[in-house]
Amino acid sequence: MNRRQNKTQLGIKDIFIHLLTEKPIDKITVARITERVGINRGTFYLHYHDVYDLHDQIVTELIADIIAIFSTTYPTTTENYSSFKTLSYQLVSYIATGWHHCL
Repeated sequence: MNRRQNKTQLGIKDIFIHLLTEKPIDKITVARITERVGINRGTFYLHYHDVYDLHDQIVTELIADIIAIFSTTYPTTTENYSSFKTLSYQLVSYIATGWHHCL
């Protein structure tokens, strides 16, 4: 995916998540998302089937990111409890900086 496509997808995801803070998913329309992002509906449909597909892709990415954090930082022995600091730091950083910075 090129940089412009990535920027478009991040814009769509950001606006979608913002809209989710205002209303339930069944009240969010593709038209509203594209209007707020400043793209046409065709561009949205190049990336997603509908708002539910967008939601599912975001959730899938978040789960994959969290699994990756656990896979790389979870302590494998009881002697290595200090690694929980690393795990905690990674999880908090992921949440604090926002999901889109980690994609």
